[in-house]
Amino acid sequence: MVSQQQIFFFYVDDNRTTGNTEREAWLAARRVASVCSFLGIQDATRKQRKASQTPGAWAGAVVSTDNEGVYVSVSQEKWNKAKAILKKTQEEITECAGWLGRKGLESSRGFLLYVTRTYPTMVPYMKGFHLTLDGWRKGRDAEGWKYLDREIREQIKKG
Repeated sequence: MVSQQQIFFFYVDDNRTTGNTEREAWLAARRVASVCSFLGIQDATRKQRKASQTPGAWAGAVVSTDNEGVYVSVSQEKWNKAKAILKKTQEEITECAGWLGRKGLESSRGFLLYVTRTYPTMVPYMKGFHLTLDGWRKGRDAEGWKYLDREIREQIKKG
């Protein structure tokens, strides 16, 4: 008779574990605590959350799950802030004839990068912030895009 072994996977980041069921989540948390203890890292159980399908915000993202799948979003507060940043940037472009303050734009880009982690489809739009901030640097074409190494070597050969 072959013994059945329960297989589950866990992904750990900042000691937040997950599982398909509450029991599997508990087993994953127990395993993490065991490995941490073995490595000499104290694991304070008072700081752990009870297993939940809607645990709330963590590292800028809100993760929830149901029988259909796993869903990731940002808190409404972060989403409102991201929309306000984009609106403010658009207004600044209009009011200042295209001139933008560098420090403010860097700050906006930094915050929006966290939102982009949750919504990867925003990545192409972030390119506009990057090109606006770094388009003046050497090794860029007329539109601000960085030349590829191959293109740089070709330019050097041409003299």
